[in-house]
Amino acid sequence: MRFLKKRPELRTEKKSGPARRRETWARDLEAYMAEVRDVPFAWGSHDCCTFAAGAVEAMTGENPIPASCPPCGSREDAFAILDEAGGLEALVGLLAVRNGWRAVPPALARRGDLMIFAGKDDGPLLAVNVGASAVGPTERGTITIPAGRAVKAWHIE
Repeated sequence: MRFLKKRPELRTEKKSGPARRRETWARDLEAYMAEVRDVPFAWGSHDCCTFAAGAVEAMTGENPIPASCPPCGSREDAFAILDEAGGLEALVGLLAVRNGWRAVPPALARRGDLMIFAGKDDGPLLAVNVGASAVGPTERGTITIPAGRAVKAWHIE
């Protein structure tokens, strides 16, 4: 896959072990969600991937995106990366393998798990489960989406 040749940091089968949720993960996730609630969507700094990575980092203390991955500066950059990876689900799947996350049926996703929702104009959205719903970034801050609408989910240990 050409994408992996350009981004060898994602080829790693697994890190030394999956980052585990800290004892304070629920409080830390809640604090993160409050902190970004009104932050507008911005490619490369507050898009759905960096938003979800921030949530994982809040829960585990580790950013799941390799530091060597350059941020996307524009919609075009992001879609080029997603196209190379085979789509958002494939990209998150690579990160899942690298970080020891387990794919689960969306109906079994729990608070703090990552979920993909079918999108419209800008394609699918990666969001974070917060119970009966999930939260993701938009131009006006975060939105809440019923978790039952998710098409894919990963459990963050």
